[in-house]
Amino acid sequence: MTEQQPPTDPGYVIRPEDESNTIGLIGLILSILGLLLGGVLSPISLILSVVGLFKPRNGTAIAGLIISIVGCLSLVAIVMIMLLGIMMPSVAQARKMAHNNKTISMCQQVIMGYKAEHGGALPSDEEANENLLTGISMQQFTDIRYEFLGPDRYELRFAGKDGQHGTSDDDVWICQNDIALKQ
Repeated sequence: MTEQQPPTDPGYVIRPEDESNTIGLIGLILSILGLLLGGVLSPISLILSVVGLFKPRNGTAIAGLIISIVGCLSLVAIVMIMLLGIMMPSVAQARKMAHNNKTISMCQQVIMGYKAEHGGALPSDEEANENLLTGISMQQFTDIRYEFLGPDRYELRFAGKDGQHGTSDDDVWICQNDIALKQ
């Protein structure tokens, strides 16, 4: 009887094809984490998922890609909301300033008209506050106070946030020779 020799090892190993898509799986995991973290990891998972699309068994990469896109959109939305939150006080302040500038201009026109009709004299506090500026106050929804300071000089005061005149938060404008300067 002849003894059979065991087959000899040829020196290399044949591995079965790797059927997993590791990059796609990592992209999927990072996209889920990115979505939970407000989209922070979503750009990275988006790149990994796109690379995973070109590997076999790309189902996890497709899922990661879709979730990454949602995460990136949520990141953009969060950043925009934060920027709006930062900008809103500035916008509100700019609107108030523009409103006050328009009101100052209207008041100056009325006072200069009075001055032209009365031989160059500015109105008294009572005349301006009770007769001349009440229409502007009502039209502009703001309470304006006029104070005579000299022959060509007067003050226009807007109540501040507290709604009271004569407090430190008032907007005060000194007008002299048709030029208004904020104090």
